[in-house]
Amino acid sequence: MKRFDFFFFSIALLVFITDQVTKIWALYRLADCYSLKILPFLNFTLVKNEGIAFGLFNEGGKFKNILLIIITSIATLMLLYFHLRMKKSSLLKTFLLALVFGGAIGNLYDRIFRGYVVDFIDVYISNFHWPVFNLADTYITIALIAIFYLQIIKKEHIF
Repeated sequence: MKRFDFFFFSIALLVFITDQVTKIWALYRLADCYSLKILPFLNFTLVKNEGIAFGLFNEGGKFKNILLIIITSIATLMLLYFHLRMKKSSLLKTFLLALVFGGAIGNLYDRIFRGYVVDFIDVYISNFHWPVFNLADTYITIALIAIFYLQIIKKEHIF
């Protein structure tokens, strides 16, 4: 077993669990499109997203869902492959890949077992609402921004 493998899978599992617990809470606490005001710029609003990020490609039915499951599965397996093949693994790089992997597994789980991804975090300013998202999306986005920064700005090679 490679250095940091236990750390990688522990973080990925923690990401998956926190993502799923919050989605289950949203499914049982929030009615479809009902908004629970949390802060002046934050609502919890249940959205059953059958598309991809930001609700794109919502049309297409069962075939689209199967195609998205296949694409997401391949991307998730590639992430795992990249982690296992990383030559110079560091705690930070391992942590960032684990965030992406755990988030991807969380959304893939939704798509396979629910037929849609549960989104509920609604951030807005005045009448402008960012597309509703979930914790998995948050973990993935933060990690990808950090990876981009390390790869492009700091010239550190992750893969």
